[in-house]
Amino acid sequence: MSGPGYVHRMNNVPARAVATVAGLLLIPLLAACGGSSSNSASSTTPTTSSSTPAASATAPADTTTATSQIKSNWKTFFAYKTPRATAATLLQDGTTMTAALAKAVSEQATTHIKQGAEVTSVTFTSPTTAQVSYKLLNGTQVLLPAASGQAVLVDGTWRVSKSTFCTLVTLGNNNEPVEGC
Repeated sequence: MSGPGYVHRMNNVPARAVATVAGLLLIPLLAACGGSSSNSASSTTPTTSSSTPAASATAPADTTTATSQIKSNWKTFFAYKTPRATAATLLQDGTTMTAALAKAVSEQATTHIKQGAEVTSVTFTSPTTAQVSYKLLNGTQVLLPAASGQAVLVDGTWRVSKSTFCTLVTLGNNNEPVEGC
């Protein structure tokens, strides 16, 4: 399953809670000025982790290093204390997300969730894309235990994909389209 409805059905988490968390996860990117690429991934099915070095048509040459970078970058990107400029460098096409980021900020004004993410598995689908399963957090409390998204390799850095960002920000906007996504 894919798309916003999938996240709403996970473990019967109330839609408003999901929407609020989704919107808040994107707050660190408001003043973003970085990231560029037109690569995107479309699958949203969680898969298992790949962590041994191997060169193939479906993985980067060093999957151990790539997996480590994805886990680190996702943790940083979603952390509520990450400076906005830093988070922007970890988002695919971050410079085109101004309106979506503004929408996320409007949600932050009404709540104070200490958002974060913990990557639980990474599966490479090509040398430049990966399926990422992760937990959405409020501090140490797990809000969504089985979220799914994509990572893309842009200019040597594994970033959160635009499709993952847009799914979350759309959830934060009550499933209504968001400019830039």
